[in-house]
Amino acid sequence: MFSNSDPNMIKIYMKWLSDSLKIGYEDLIFDIYIHETYKKSKNELIKYWSNVTNVPEKYFNHIYIKKNKVFSYRKNRGKKYNGVLRIAVRKSADLNRKVTGWIQGIYKEFIH
Repeated sequence: MFSNSDPNMIKIYMKWLSDSLKIGYEDLIFDIYIHETYKKSKNELIKYWSNVTNVPEKYFNHIYIKKNKVFSYRKNRGKKYNGVLRIAVRKSADLNRKVTGWIQGIYKEFIH
């Protein structure tokens, strides 16, 4: 699972999933989280994240509105704020084991 509000980070993650792991968007779950103060229309949010990910709009089914705190240190505010996109991989137990093995191999190669 990966969550971020930065469209460039989302694009990097999507590219890693498709190019390195051979996972298509059909095997992903897309959830959008946005603070109630910056509430935008469902269609506007879906269109934005669909354009960022290059995934058809029909795959964005869940939008969650988060209650605001009175004071926040968040830096991503204003009209350009489009919430956070969370991407989860379906049936990811085997993938998790594979990536964990890669991390261990990289660690052994570069740290020891």
